[in-house]
Amino acid sequence: LNHRDVVYARLIQDSYYGEEASTTVKDTTPPQEANIELSENTTTIGNSITATVTMIDNESGVNVAESKWVYNTTSGNITDEGSYTNNFTGTNNPQQVTLTAQTAGTYYLHILTKDKAGNVTETVSRGVTVGEQLATKIEISPTTTALGVNGTKKLSVVFTPDNTSNKSLTWTS
Repeated sequence: LNHRDVVYARLIQDSYYGEEASTTVKDTTPPQEANIELSENTTTIGNSITATVTMIDNESGVNVAESKWVYNTTSGNITDEGSYTNNFTGTNNPQQVTLTAQTAGTYYLHILTKDKAGNVTETVSRGVTVGEQLATKIEISPTTTALGVNGTKKLSVVFTPDNTSNKSLTWTS
């Protein structure tokens, strides 16, 4: 039997047929926890990792369109369904999700799986450490210059990669 199936019954004794009764099957069992596979456990600010999310419900089936996700620094469960700011795309299961953080910290992917009966289960991934993006190269231009006594010259600096977290410099000569 499936969610919303109708079951009919009638008592029959000898040649007497009683009244027909019916009931509708209701799935009240929450979905199972989602399976979350992260491509990495660490990344840097502005760089992405990929999560493959498989939602599971063995009773009425997963309602992918109503299931949601959020990526944040909360390690425990989120009780407010309104805190889930992202919907899954399409109806495929599993789903691929791209995760990017703009500040350093430990982040968690929260999955709210909703089944076709409206039951929900939250699953929280293991933590993803997001570190600052370090500079891999610094270019100063011009590379050479001539100055007279008490002379000044404006220098330009280019950091690689562009999303280097700390772009502060100390100048000495």
